[in-house]
Amino acid sequence: MPSLQPLSSTIKFALMKRILIVSPSKSFRERNSHLLVRSDFQITAVESGREALQHHRNNPFDIVVSELLLRDMGGDELCSLLRESQGRDGLSFIMVCYDIPAEIERVKRSMANYCITKPVQPVQLLKAVGDFASAKMLRDKRVPLRVKVKTVREGIGFYCISHDVSLTGILIETEEKLQLNEMIDCGFSLPGFGTIETKGETVRYVRMVDGRYKYGVQFSGLTRDDRHKIGQYVDSISADKTLAGQVDS
Repeated sequence: MPSLQPLSSTIKFALMKRILIVSPSKSFRERNSHLLVRSDFQITAVESGREALQHHRNNPFDIVVSELLLRDMGGDELCSLLRESQGRDGLSFIMVCYDIPAEIERVKRSMANYCITKPVQPVQLLKAVGDFASAKMLRDKRVPLRVKVKTVREGIGFYCISHDVSLTGILIETEEKLQLNEMIDCGFSLPGFGTIETKGETVRYVRMVDGRYKYGVQFSGLTRDDRHKIGQYVDSISADKTLAGQVDS
C-alpha cells in the first residue's frame, strides 16, 4: 500500500513524523492510516514484518504501530529486529494485541514502548502517537551530556549514565527497571555550570538488546536557577557545534 500524504507545504512535510503501520488486516491498515494522516503524520502501511523491515531500512520511521500477530513473524520479533537495524535511534514502537494474558505477557517481554488492546480506540491511538511524536521533537532539541546521574526512587538510590539533556528533561541509561510515569529524584553535574537537583517523571523508555534500559525523564519542579544553568549549558554546546561546522566548511 503506498504512503498516504496530505497536501502540505514542503517545509511542513519535512517536519512531519513518519509512522509505519503493520497489520495483516486491510481494514486495520486503512482505518488507522486515514485516522493518523488527518493529524498531519506521514503514514506508510504494510501487511508483513518483512515489508516493514525493508521500508525501515530504506527510510527509517519515527513511530511503528504493529499488531502482535503477523503472518510471517510476531510483532515482538519485528520490534527487536527494527531496533537492531540501521536507523533504530529514537524509534518508538506501539504494539496492538488482544486483552488476553498470553498476548499481554508477550508484549511485556518485548522491546515495545507501549501497548494498546483491541478494539483500538481512535482517541487512545491518537494520544499515544501524539505523545511519542512530541517526545521525539523535544529530544531533537537536546544536546549530549555524558555524566553520572544519582537517582533515587522510593528512598533507594542508584546511579545512571546520562546521554543527553534539554530544558525539559534528560535521557538516562540504567539496568534498573522503572515504571512509566514514575517519579524519581535526579542529581547530576553540568560541566562548567554547576549541579542540578530536581525531580523527574519517566515518560518513555527503550529496552536495549543487552537488557539495559534508556528512560526519557521529564523534569518536574525545576527551579529558575537550575533552568538557567541547563539553558546556559545547552547554548554553549549548540554554539560549539555551530563553530565546528563553520570551521569544517
